[in-house]
Amino acid sequence: MNLLNYLFNVFFQRKNENLNIEEDLGEDELRQFYLKQVLLHLDRCLKYPSKMKEKYETLKENFSEIINNPHVDSGQFKEYIRLLYPEMDRKGDWQEGISYLKMALTVRGLEADILESYLWLSLLHSYISDYKPAMEFARKSIESAKKLNDNLSLTMAMQYLARIYRSQGKYKKSIWYYDKVIKIAQRNNNEEKIAHAYGSKGLTYWHMNEYENGLHALKTAQDMFIRLKDERHTGHTFNNMGLIYTELGLYPEALRHFEKAVVIAKEREDVKEFGLTEGNIGMVYFFLKQYDTALTYLKRTMQTMDKLQSKYRLAKAKTQIAWIYRNSAQDINTLQTALNYAEDAYEIGLRYHIIHFQIIGASYQAIILKDLLQINEAISFSRRAVKLLDKVKVFDGLEEEIYFNHYLILGAIATTEAIFYLEKSYKEVLMKLGKIANSNFKKSYLSIELHKRILDEIEKYTN
Repeated sequence: MNLLNYLFNVFFQRKNENLNIEEDLGEDELRQFYLKQVLLHLDRCLKYPSKMKEKYETLKENFSEIINNPHVDSGQFKEYIRLLYPEMDRKGDWQEGISYLKMALTVRGLEADILESYLWLSLLHSYISDYKPAMEFARKSIESAKKLNDNLSLTMAMQYLARIYRSQGKYKKSIWYYDKVIKIAQRNNNEEKIAHAYGSKGLTYWHMNEYENGLHALKTAQDMFIRLKDERHTGHTFNNMGLIYTELGLYPEALRHFEKAVVIAKEREDVKEFGLTEGNIGMVYFFLKQYDTALTYLKRTMQTMDKLQSKYRLAKAKTQIAWIYRNSAQDINTLQTALNYAEDAYEIGLRYHIIHFQIIGASYQAIILKDLLQINEAISFSRRAVKLLDKVKVFDGLEEEIYFNHYLILGAIATTEAIFYLEKSYKEVLMKLGKIANSNFKKSYLSIELHKRILDEIEKYTN
């Protein structure tokens, strides 16, 4: 049985379903018909990722046959790639995805297929923090898009380049490229692309700790998405704004935004976004010291991400659960539970090369081991965390927390080094505070418990 017939059987032979196949179709026409039906189904899968679960392995196993099939034109190749690769991303199969795309580059000779491969190669390399080839493929994508006069792919490549610069901590360059995308999209009256660029600018400003600029850009994007009736990305903006409000300590406002994102995700039956948002809500309840409620939300998020095989989000949920158990611990058993979750997150970070959770997992293990009076192990893990943190340009966490944890662990045995890291955590707080103009935002930021503890400790050594 040829591949397309096989895919047809997998996707479409359902009871009582009538596809109206003409019996006198020739072999080539029949293959084209099958392919068209398969691609229609793939399009539905793109819109509803939950339907993709059972299709992924079939598509991956037959990659070579698909890209070598002469009946698969550029448009169909693009549809196939844009179905398969989000799943590879979700599962963390980044290296495998890169090798597949390099194979496609040797087979697919059309410029449009080369462009599509370049775009995804840039994206996947950036996911594994391999920024040099990521940037190279983004630039090749820009050149290829200009050759084809493909403004949509051009702006997409520029957005990838902007994202790479953001991941390297080169925020001004990132903002420059997002602004360039906005100008091109404005000339082409592409409001959707403008909205996406503003949303990405908002995230970049957030990384720059320019919270007000971040909120303004995200609100601009949100208004556009609402006009476009794009519920998915409207939900994303509510979620991202909620994260900024959380970081500012404005918890009621954060909850209000997260709850709107949850409603949208539920209506769309978007399992991943629903799970992500529940995790964000859980952390707000943690900061409010409602630990049981926080654990309920985070454990649901953890289960969702485990089912979706989203390693990054699974690790994040595990670190958060570890920290909740540690902060609510009243006995050794609870601390041991916290340690187990932190160990799991750290192992995921190691296995999938996710440095953020190597850092957070090591730091949280260190604090919990200190609580369990295992001081030497605690120091070893904490040193590992700060050493890794000093190497990264962008960190999915709070730098001041990692440095302050190291101060707490070293405090009793290495006073000079401990004070050095206390001062580093204090400088992080001051730097972020200095970028906040709104007086209410400043007051709320300083009221966050971690920041109050850092300020209290620094006061002990300066008085």
